[in-house]
Amino acid sequence: MGIIKFIFYVGIINIVFSFIWKWIFVVPAAIFFTLINFDKGMIVVKAFGAYLLISLLGILSLGFIEENIISDKIYLIIIGSFMIYMILSNTFYEARKKALVEYNYELLERLNREEIFNILIIICSIIYFIYIFIDPMVAINSLTYFLFKTIDWAVKLPILGILLAIGGIIYLLSTVWFGICYFIFLISLLFGRSSLSEK
Repeated sequence: MGIIKFIFYVGIINIVFSFIWKWIFVVPAAIFFTLINFDKGMIVVKAFGAYLLISLLGILSLGFIEENIISDKIYLIIIGSFMIYMILSNTFYEARKKALVEYNYELLERLNREEIFNILIIICSIIYFIYIFIDPMVAINSLTYFLFKTIDWAVKLPILGILLAIGGIIYLLSTVWFGICYFIFLISLLFGRSSLSEK
């Protein structure tokens, strides 16, 4: 039961954080970097967003251990790492899918160039999540504390809390699905490159 509750809260944190991050940070940053014609700036934004999200998930995990909802750290690390992979891979897959649907070949080309970087973000995020269990203070600062408290406040609101709960469940289901799709894409990409190198 504890793990279901953990996954449920991961979904809520992700949906609220994604909304806040997109409209307060990503959209203004994208406009700014477009104006100055500096595409690499969005890579920094993407990495910083991953840091904040993993910090929030780390704080959530530590809270579950402290309250003895889940006592096995290894079990929580495995589940948390899996969820991180699913969330981040879903984000990257959605960006690629949007570019394909809109026939935005310029964006698609940029996403192809950033593919290795995206894989590195996923790997580094999982390593960082594991490290939080060793040194919890790396995840706790004024910004992550504020974001965590904001999400906690939103969840406790009567109507909004119910909507977030429903949204969190739906988001988690879609995250798992698109995460699997992205994993299949990566495998096909690796096999495609290996076959080309053999030729």
